[in-house]
Amino acid sequence: MLYKAKVNEDEGIFKGVKMIGNDIPIGYELVETYFVDNSGFGTQGEAALTAEHFLHKVKAGYYYGITKAQQIAIAWQHWQSTQVFSYMDCIKWAIYFEKLAKKFNLVEEFKENAIF
Repeated sequence: MLYKAKVNEDEGIFKGVKMIGNDIPIGYELVETYFVDNSGFGTQGEAALTAEHFLHKVKAGYYYGITKAQQIAIAWQHWQSTQVFSYMDCIKWAIYFEKLAKKFNLVEEFKENAIF
């Protein structure tokens, strides 16, 4: 379900927030949408907010949920096509996306799109 931030910049959001998809629960309204890179590899200036930058936007009393996990994979595919990776980098990214896919039930979709 939705995660309610207890304080501004509530770090609990990274453990407590859940996938809700496009189904906004009755009695709630969508106020704002953020594109956040939770991989830990993101940097300032990329399309997605880093976890640190997103955390600055988290406000006490507001509820948060994840609506899409695919977008980070799509953005990553575009970005990685301009990079040079070592085999170790490829393994790290494959592990990251496999965990993400399992967490949000996207394994088949990620495999079909050659994410991992």
